Amino acid sequence: MRARKLMLWIFLVSDAAIFLSLLAGYAVARSAAPTWPDRSRMLSLPYAWTMTAALASGSVAAAFAVRRTSRVLLSLAAILGALFLAMQAGEWTRLIHAGTRLGGNPWGVPQFGAFFFILTGFHGLHVLTGVIWLGIVSARRRSAWSTLDLAALYWHFVDGLWLLVFTALYLV
Repeated sequence: MRARKLMLWIFLVSDAAIFLSLLAGYAVARSAAPTWPDRSRMLSLPYAWTMTAALASGSVAAAFAVRRTSRVLLSLAAILGALFLAMQAGEWTRLIHAGTRLGGNPWGVPQFGAFFFILTGFHGLHVLTGVIWLGIVSARRRSAWSTLDLAALYWHFVDGLWLLVFTALYLV
């Protein structure tokens, strides 16, 4: 168990470095641009807060699942993660219909579209991985506590990443 947890921590630290590099690139691109798109015109902050609440609630459910060794709570975390992904797909669909692409957007500064889709897409891939992992662990009849603990640790990491991505893209 200790070796598996150590390996997960090594993965999480290296993955965090990738996300921090992407966020640093976003910050540099944003500070170098003479103007930046007004995100209130293209992104819905209340919608994003709802997405954040779903993901954070999933993290709370995962924490309680570990404390109580509860497959039901772990399943709830996976469902909330799936809800987050569905909402993110809705956000992407709306932006794509509005003309946002990797190479540009109708609001100027073409890098915004690229950074938005790359950051949220990469995070979404992590959420999908977490949903699958939580689903597998909760579906097993007899999951070892250590497996549940590792899946929850990964889920908390994904939640923490979203707080960074959400802050950078929606709030700052």
